[in-house]
Amino acid sequence: APGESGTIYFQGRDAELDKKLEEAAGHYLKAIEGMPKFAPLFRRLGILEMELGKPDEAVEHLNQAVAISPGEVGARLALAKHFFVKRDFAQSKQ
Repeated sequence: APGESGTIYFQGRDAELDKKLEEAAGHYLKAIEGMPKFAPLFRRLGILEMELGKPDEAVEHLNQAVAISPGEVGARLALAKHFFVKRDFAQSKQ
């Protein structure tokens, strides 16, 4: 249920603030089931996955955030930074 997923999302935020990154990612992944169109959730998860050294998952979730909400600046910036660091300049401009 969306209400339950919202609670799980905020448990993830709390875990992230406490620097429990793996735990936070688990909460976010679980919250997606009930909130498949909530772009900020995908953005948070993607940025967190970058920090955890999971770039493939991160790019997938950041792209989903942008697909849901094309104006999702945070996700676009995170993607641009990732591709710029990889020196994939064509991708970093999207």
